[in-house]
Amino acid sequence: MATLKLILGGVVSFLLSAELALGDTLPCGASNDCPVSLLPCANPWTTWVQNFDNVTSFGLNSTQAGASIVCMNVKAWGTTVDDVIWVTRCSPEDLPHELNRRWLLSSNGTLYNPTADLCIGYTHTGTPTINHALVLQPCDVNPITWSLTSNPGQVKTQDGGLCLGVPPTPPAPGPDPLPPAPPAFNAQATISVALEQPVARSGDGFISFNFDWHLSTEEPPKWINMSVQLIDLSNPMLLAAASALAPGHLRIGGSEGDKVVYDVDGDGCAKWSNVTVDPGFCLSMTRWREIVSFSQATGVRLVFGLNGMNRPDDNSPSNFTNIEAFLAYTARTKLPVYGFEFGNELPKVDPVIDGQDFVTLKKLLVHYWPDMSTRPKLIGNDLNPDASYLPKFFNATQGVLDVYTYHDYVGYGLDPKLLTDLIDVTYLDKNWDNAAPLQQAQEAYSPNSEIWVGETAAAWHSGQDNVTNAWIGSFWYFNMMGTLSRHNHTGFCRQTLLGGSYGILRRDNYEPNPDYYVAYLWRHVMGVSVFDVTVVSSGGTVSQGNQTLRTFAHCHRTMAGAVAVAVMNLDRSATYDVTFELESPRRDDYILTAGNLTSRSITLNGQPLQVTTYGQLPPIDSTTASPGTEKKLAIAPTTIAFLVFHNVSNSRCSG
Repeated sequence: MATLKLILGGVVSFLLSAELALGDTLPCGASNDCPVSLLPCANPWTTWVQNFDNVTSFGLNSTQAGASIVCMNVKAWGTTVDDVIWVTRCSPEDLPHELNRRWLLSSNGTLYNPTADLCIGYTHTGTPTINHALVLQPCDVNPITWSLTSNPGQVKTQDGGLCLGVPPTPPAPGPDPLPPAPPAFNAQATISVALEQPVARSGDGFISFNFDWHLSTEEPPKWINMSVQLIDLSNPMLLAAASALAPGHLRIGGSEGDKVVYDVDGDGCAKWSNVTVDPGFCLSMTRWREIVSFSQATGVRLVFGLNGMNRPDDNSPSNFTNIEAFLAYTARTKLPVYGFEFGNELPKVDPVIDGQDFVTLKKLLVHYWPDMSTRPKLIGNDLNPDASYLPKFFNATQGVLDVYTYHDYVGYGLDPKLLTDLIDVTYLDKNWDNAAPLQQAQEAYSPNSEIWVGETAAAWHSGQDNVTNAWIGSFWYFNMMGTLSRHNHTGFCRQTLLGGSYGILRRDNYEPNPDYYVAYLWRHVMGVSVFDVTVVSSGGTVSQGNQTLRTFAHCHRTMAGAVAVAVMNLDRSATYDVTFELESPRRDDYILTAGNLTSRSITLNGQPLQVTTYGQLPPIDSTTASPGTEKKLAIAPTTIAFLVFHNVSNSRCSG
């Protein structure tokens, strides 16, 4: 093993590969979800070595059998200030050609990337801390200087005494960490649908999702390059996944949205703010056009949350100067926006002041978009559940809202009981317990507005890995889809499409988590007309009472005369032998299952749902029930099924 050498008075080029000391684990699975970080300088340590031919890059090379070589990389994620430095897969033969992986150890101790013309730094105002993800910075701003320890190849900071390293791999999920399920049994159930008249209406853009503004340094790796500022909007998988859910709404929001400033004229954001603006919250018009272009390319409807906190205090009106300039630019350049929100979870702002601010914003929308057919909708107020706030707020808005939207979280991402909570069907009702009083207030005070949940997930605080992005979270998601549709919600904005541990797409490769496929099937199978369903079962369960078997019925999205029935069985032991009281000559089935509840891989009709070798979404194909069995189906434990009944007698579904 060659060792890294520092030559004073010059520049040394390196291909750093790291050999793991005995007892080390593989670093982060060598995936793109692995940030290079500051780690304690203790055994076992990450050691970096100079590779062959003096190739000037950092790599990471495990001595363990079958380990991949991975390199420090920034190009794949952009080469701008505050881009987080990752390790990405590489091979020795590729390294001489990968200039984006080139790093130079300068005589002054800085590690320099000539492709980006930037150095390794950190967004931190003090002593660097353990697990602090490293980022690209100008070489004269907060430079980290490095030296060698007495351990060959170990590189540490000269000021903080921490080492350049890669966190070890977290343990792979094993069997579900749940109490053993009771013994298996079979139960009988009968499902009937009241087709005489729809009882509710959803919306054609009901399945919707969010991008957030979190900085990469927040809870790494959950938000590394997951801000709307940094997401790779040209990624083919992202484009395909979003397109398949169109015309859902893409909401740009989150708490940090109330820190965002709009660089309308290209002169920077400082002129628009009385406080220092973090670069991550300064929206250039170039990036704004890229966001709008993404919406146009995918067919999703763009909803953008405006900064609601440019005000001196909570009892004062907002300053709309920067917002007005931003709206004027958007209208002048004819950038299509479906709607604007204002403020994110601002319960301390006086409700009358908040309502009056919405009136001001409505006047600006009317001014800059006099044609109603192109005017963005006004959407708000994005509060967490608080029905007492709403009467004064709604009265102050004077009926200007097009959509009333609220946020609704029950679970907490750091709660160790979250997994067991999500298999408790009574826990699933808590979201609607929160939301029902809000809808009552909306119907009383703002009856002409639509109602959406504008932000929700199975848990706040970025969710929980292998729970809110795993199969168990899909039951919460499915239940919310059915419940909100049954209560006339026309939008369900899931937190998030990407980012945190609750994204319906993976952070590392933008490929689907289980929830994506549930969203896809709801979007393509379930129409907007909603029917009442009655479910009665034997075996000790009345499913619409204690709700282990939950069922929703809609007209099919596009097929005339067809009824779509969506069923979930959250029972871990019961297989339900279901009889459907529907007269239909054919039934098509989409049945989703997984090996265990914490799995992030699922099957459709017994076949794994995997991205193809060409990087495309897998086909979503149904199976057809055998003739004569259209009314019968055994629904196994922890299963979600979407069933399409063709040419149903007495249906009110025109397609």
